[in-house]
Amino acid sequence: MIIYHADFGMWDAYIAEETNQGIVISKGYEIMAIGSGGTFFPSVHPGFKRYEVDETQFRELMSMGKESLEFQKRFHEKTVAFMNSMQPVTS
Repeated sequence: MIIYHADFGMWDAYIAEETNQGIVISKGYEIMAIGSGGTFFPSVHPGFKRYEVDETQFRELMSMGKESLEFQKRFHEKTVAFMNSMQPVTS
């Protein structure tokens, strides 16, 4: 699965290329937003870079964002694993 990632200083945005669905995560691994990429879609934001990621990991992050904050520790662990799995795509 191809996603776009951009570092906006205090938070990171991850948006799926195919669906324009994404998640915004603070540097403290807190969920800031979840849903449509909207105005942050990579085609209008030069800070986004393309990465190949495991689709299951991305979907897990998206679904966890809808749960309560008591899942924060597990979300943090999955976020770190997800970030570590990203592979740059050159094209």
